[in-house]
Amino acid sequence: AAVFGADANRPDIEQAYPGYGNAHGFDAVAPVGEGFHTICAYGINQGAGTNALIGCRWVLLGSDPFGSLDVAESTAGGVRVAGWALDPNVGDPIAVHVYVDGAFAAAFDADAQRPDIEQAYPGYGDAHGYDRVVPAGSGSHTVCAYGINAGAGTNVAIGCRSI
Repeated sequence: AAVFGADANRPDIEQAYPGYGNAHGFDAVAPVGEGFHTICAYGINQGAGTNALIGCRWVLLGSDPFGSLDVAESTAGGVRVAGWALDPNVGDPIAVHVYVDGAFAAAFDADAQRPDIEQAYPGYGDAHGYDRVVPAGSGSHTVCAYGINAGAGTNVAIGCRSI
């Protein structure tokens, strides 16, 4: 959380609300880590009354892909993997690489519809899901999915499962 004054010069405020002056703007930096954040600004009431919510915005800080390996299960013909991946540098679907027991097994785009991802991360669209079967023999396996970076940043493991 950060506290700061709203006393920056904003001539447009004086024009929109004559008689209140133009020193009511703000521009501030709040310390937050990488990840998805909801940033809200409140006007702090002076005198009787309550504080007022000015507005909230969603902010995603960082440049590496992120996501989830929601499902990894044995199935006919291999291992079914399902989840989602997105890269904050782009709104387009990104590639996902899957490794089984440390060996490359498959590459595909995370482009399936996931409305829950659009709701959780507004502005990136909902085409960030995946649900595929990758080749693997019978028996126990360790399955890992990686979000492949687009732009600045690095590839990131988005999940590993033992099945």
